[in-house]
Amino acid sequence: DIAFDQSVRAYENSTRWRNRMAGVGWGWFLGDQWKVEARAGWSDYESELSRTSRVPVSGEGADATLASTSTFNNRIGIRHATLKSAFNWERIQASFGVQVQSYLSNPAFGQTTNGVVESLPSRKNQSNWSSVTNAYVESEVRCTSNLSGSFGLRLARWRFGDSVSWHRLPRASLMLKMSESQSLVLHSERTIQGLHLLSLNGLGFVPELWLLPSETRPVEQAWQTGLRWMHAQTTNRFSLDLYFRGMSNLLEFRPGVNFDQELTALLANDVAG
Repeated sequence: DIAFDQSVRAYENSTRWRNRMAGVGWGWFLGDQWKVEARAGWSDYESELSRTSRVPVSGEGADATLASTSTFNNRIGIRHATLKSAFNWERIQASFGVQVQSYLSNPAFGQTTNGVVESLPSRKNQSNWSSVTNAYVESEVRCTSNLSGSFGLRLARWRFGDSVSWHRLPRASLMLKMSESQSLVLHSERTIQGLHLLSLNGLGFVPELWLLPSETRPVEQAWQTGLRWMHAQTTNRFSLDLYFRGMSNLLEFRPGVNFDQELTALLANDVAG
């Protein structure tokens, strides 16, 4: 029983981003053979999408205007601290260290229609942090003047709520120096990502939603194997990489997702693995 007049509809969208970060580092050197480094820092990222619409409607013999305002806000907080040590011998370079990272994801939605608040901006608990502890060891061996290789292993312990997940992340590479300016590198590694990123399309346009891992949303994993050609001359360096990558535990919005709903309903109804 409601008729919309398309000629006098009005829409306004606005977006806003803000990113703040800070860090501090410390290093200790013992000649050219031993180095100890410590780093700590934090970063806060916030994005916001606001959508306002005014649509004249007529029905029951009376004209009216349907005014609606929707806000979509997402804040990401990251804290990290790293302590690592590196040794350098004649043909071998080795390093090991420990890294601790904490993540906070706080999405919020709000909806107002004709001055009536239909849904208040709801956020997760500010203390709802997810943390990961990494211990790693890496080494590089120069076999000959033209051949060198590297390998490493990272052990990651993710904790979210009362749950814990372990991840073994190996990496390796082999570099062949073909001339003074050209090299070929065969590389392979396995990685994880601390946050799930959902966007409306593959280009990453807003609205975007960052979610922490949980028992129902496992940590994203990826592996990559490739061949890289590198060319270096004076101060210029070029590279060409051909690689194959696989990813798992990815999330996405369902087709026809409705953002005008409470956050819990959105995660339950319009997010798919």
